[in-house]
Amino acid sequence: MRRSFAYYEPLTTHDSSLSTCVFSIMAARLGDVDKAMGYFQKSAMVDLKDTHGNTRDGIHTANMGGAYLCVTAGFAGLRILVDGLLFRPRLPKEWKGYRFPFAYRGRRMTCSVSGDECVLCLLEGDPLPVRVFDKEYWLAGRLCVLLERG
Repeated sequence: MRRSFAYYEPLTTHDSSLSTCVFSIMAARLGDVDKAMGYFQKSAMVDLKDTHGNTRDGIHTANMGGAYLCVTAGFAGLRILVDGLLFRPRLPKEWKGYRFPFAYRGRRMTCSVSGDECVLCLLEGDPLPVRVFDKEYWLAGRLCVLLERG
């Protein structure tokens, strides 16, 4: 993935409003949070700054979903596994934290990342296994995991 990212990044023109969100997610997945933040900011500004010169024709709804995915799949590192969920949370230095709600197989949950901790809350539904980086947990209510620095 790292080689592919390094190869395609300088070649990509980002003409599509969906390009920068995908590059943000991949940069975060590869651990380059600064680069992920740069692409996220570009993605979030597509309509606000009319960066593609076509906002007069309507908003880029798919890109709005892409900005959400930058946070969930990118910075939080959320992945759906066969046997549960995986998180690889990272906190951009520009942010104090972030939080998002989500649903998974009839369950309602939240993920909050701030400082040096990730808090997962099961709001509704049956308990389930989750992994945060390489450690497994059983999410049955509120789970607070301290994040490693470095």
